[in-house]
Amino acid sequence: MPASEAIRLYRGTSVLPMSSPDISDGGLAVRRGEILAVGTWKELVREYPSASREDLGEVILMPGLINAHCHLDYTMMRGALFGGGSFAEWIQRLNAMRRSLDQRDYVDAIAVGLKELHHWGCTTVLNIESFPELLPFLLESPIRVWWFLEVMDVRSRLQSAEA
Repeated sequence: MPASEAIRLYRGTSVLPMSSPDISDGGLAVRRGEILAVGTWKELVREYPSASREDLGEVILMPGLINAHCHLDYTMMRGALFGGGSFAEWIQRLNAMRRSLDQRDYVDAIAVGLKELHHWGCTTVLNIESFPELLPFLLESPIRVWWFLEVMDVRSRLQSAEA
């Protein structure tokens, strides 16, 4: 069997399939990035005796997390907008901070946010983007990103078809 067709087994202390109870001393059978089977390590070794094996140690294997609403370009604002007041006052503070930052600040914030999400097990993010003109300047993401334009304050005047 060619290497690209080879099946690989991954073992972890626990597997959390989400659709069934957790599996102690479990694992995954994978071929070309597709999960073929999930089960106990003994079952997988018996079912795929010629598969290569990797024991990942004391880890939990589980599906990647999804962040369904994020503002990556505001990563650097973490902790800066707390305080009392109304929603309108909060928006005023947010807009004042936004005006004090430049394109490089926002591009760097997106990169830091993506790195943090990846570190904590996020595999997909749905990002609300206020500055679509930044998109051509972004580096490749370590996770899947769905970009949504912020409709209440799109600063650049992109035409609908262009956006």
